Amino acid sequence: MTEPETGAPAPPPADPEAGRRRAVALAGARVARHGGPFADGRARLALDLAGGYSEGKVPIAELRSGLRELEAAAEEARGRMAGRADTIFEARRAGAAAEEYRAARAVADALGRAVGPAGCAAPAPAALDPRWLTADVVALARVASAGRADLLPILADALQDAGCTDAGLLGHCRGPGPHAPDCWAVGLILGPAPAGHPCPAPTHR
Repeated sequence: MTEPETGAPAPPPADPEAGRRRAVALAGARVARHGGPFADGRARLALDLAGGYSEGKVPIAELRSGLRELEAAAEEARGRMAGRADTIFEARRAGAAAEEYRAARAVADALGRAVGPAGCAAPAPAALDPRWLTADVVALARVASAGRADLLPILADALQDAGCTDAGLLGHCRGPGPHAPDCWAVGLILGPAPAGHPCPAPTHR
């Protein structure tokens, strides 16, 4: 016996990781543009894992493991950086280690902020109402993602003006922070990254 027709099909369930996937994509694209070169393969691996996670191909646990390896690489580079530099060769080696440390920390810090602490799921509304995605909301989210995380309280006002009542989303945007431009709330509004593109233009209108 078939179920009676009840009208339009129900929308697919919201992906609770959508905001974090987008945040990781934004962070990875930003640090890849400005954080290199990456002499240590663990930094490149972490960026590859971040790209895979943002496309839904790599589990969050594997990305966290890659970030732990990268943290170890940063500490190793810091140790070499602190060594003696009595000769030109030693000074050059210390300088190279300093560059490796800087690059490793840039990747680890950017991706670590986007991923969040272990055991912490990316908070998100049960469903993002498309009516909340007004021109003001999307414009503010874009500016915030470009580095103006200080605009998140204004973004919360715009969301509320659009009818948003989600306490978690509004509370996060109005919270004391510190906020990163690639936070989960911005990622949730701008939408998940399509496969194969690390930092696409937002698809919402």
